[in-house]
Amino acid sequence: MPTLPGRRYGEPDWGNAEQGGLHSETHPALTSCTSSYEERRLAQYGKTHAAVPKGRRLASYPKPKDLINMTEMVRVIVGQEEQTWMLHRDLLTAVSDFAKAALSNPFEESQEQTIRLPEENPAIFAIFVSYLYTDSLYGSVLGDGKLFVDTLDADLALYMLADRLQDLVLCKHLVERLAFSYDRFTAEQIQYVLDNTAPSDPLRYACLQRVIREIQCRTAFLNGPLAAELYDNHAPEILAIMMGRFEELVIAPV
Repeated sequence: MPTLPGRRYGEPDWGNAEQGGLHSETHPALTSCTSSYEERRLAQYGKTHAAVPKGRRLASYPKPKDLINMTEMVRVIVGQEEQTWMLHRDLLTAVSDFAKAALSNPFEESQEQTIRLPEENPAIFAIFVSYLYTDSLYGSVLGDGKLFVDTLDADLALYMLADRLQDLVLCKHLVERLAFSYDRFTAEQIQYVLDNTAPSDPLRYACLQRVIREIQCRTAFLNGPLAAELYDNHAPEILAIMMGRFEELVIAPV
């Protein structure tokens, strides 16, 4: 049975050097540019998210009060221990483009009305389910009866889940929620973001900007093997941002 992909539908393999990926030797040579990345990215971001309101759901999305009229259910099996949730199909597919595609196309999931997410953390998925039904984060109860703690790690893990489920509204909400926390990210958290996001991801770009600030200020963040590895692995992106040509050199060639 197909499982949740590691990247979104239609995305190229960003790290495949043989196909001219992000860190391949086939990156285009540096050329001139009349506008900065920030100016172009802001314009692009505005177009992409212009239709997304600040509220949880679009006007056409079903609300929790509408559940009484929803009868179709879908089984979602999460993690290696196969923890199972029964969710309202219309509610899930309204927020998740991944679920909508999996349950609408001629896949095995649509026939069985079952989605398997073996690589996901059930505790993080519980937060997603709570948010799905209540519009509230971190009201999820774990197996021991305790509430999941609101932490940066939880926010980042939930963001990665929302990105893979293609829940645009939740991703945008979490980016806004994390906006004032970038300078508190540890090297491990930044590496986690860079390992699990595509080049065009706004959270990834924010983390790379944080790295650049640390380089320019020569802070203690530069010390340690993980920080050195981070710089080595993402040097092309860091250099492109410092030159103001990130979209041209990293995103556009893909």
